[in-house]
Amino acid sequence: ISVYTYFGCRFCEIKYVQPAGHSDESRVESLRSYASANKECLYLMNISTYSDCLFSSHIPLDKVQPGLFDNVVVGGGWLTQSPIMLRIVEKYGDKYNPYKILATSSKAYWISYAYDDNTIILDYIRNHYNPIAECKIVDKVGIYNIISFSTY
Repeated sequence: ISVYTYFGCRFCEIKYVQPAGHSDESRVESLRSYASANKECLYLMNISTYSDCLFSSHIPLDKVQPGLFDNVVVGGGWLTQSPIMLRIVEKYGDKYNPYKILATSSKAYWISYAYDDNTIILDYIRNHYNPIAECKIVDKVGIYNIISFSTY
């Protein structure tokens, strides 16, 4: 896959080579299936992970199966306070603060790429909600980590 972007005063090409046996569709479908199978849990993702999951195998105007992301929200970006995201989060706690839910609920998880550094999230949770919180990888789904910050 080649993506062309304008960087500074010139165009640059960014090349991405998909690892053998890991198509975008199969990689993303594994994560979608995982979240769909655990509807009692809330999953938060950063915007790049969320976009990857939703848009790497769908294009605008594609029909997405109903309930696909009924328990998945974005943990940042302009979608965070949208009516759809607020409706999802309020089932699990304080709808205006998904990070508080992440810090205090044993049913809330952060999904990130395996190579992401989640220190900033851990520091925020320790400073605001739970000083003894730990960043624990509770499961792995392909290139994604399912992380708990709760000690409950």
